[in-house]
Amino acid sequence: MRPFVTWMHDTPGGWILPIAIMFVMSFPPLFGQEIVAILCGDVWGLGIGFGIVAAGTVLGELGNFYAFRWCCTARGKKFERDRLTYALYAQVTREGGLVVPAVMRLSFIPSHCAPTPLSCSVVCD
Repeated sequence: MRPFVTWMHDTPGGWILPIAIMFVMSFPPLFGQEIVAILCGDVWGLGIGFGIVAAGTVLGELGNFYAFRWCCTARGKKFERDRLTYALYAQVTREGGLVVPAVMRLSFIPSHCAPTPLSCSVVCD
């Protein structure tokens, strides 16, 4: 692992690789971003590594949000109609505003599940 870490640290623009990996892992929302975050902390340290992980997370979540918002409207309506859990997430998001997705992101709910009800509840209104 050390040669890869050294290569990534010394390559100009090597910080783009973890951001791209985190962005790709957001479609569909997958787990495993923690491994990339640990790798970033090991390669660049706490300050720069945190910035890289934050940028990858924000870009991935935004991409996921807009993908579901524009491409999956019909599927979101169907899920909301057929699945109680999904319908509850969407209704709570509608009523709670921006605070609810922030709390969902920081709670025990898996972080890759938060943008989907938010984006479809915005569309399904």
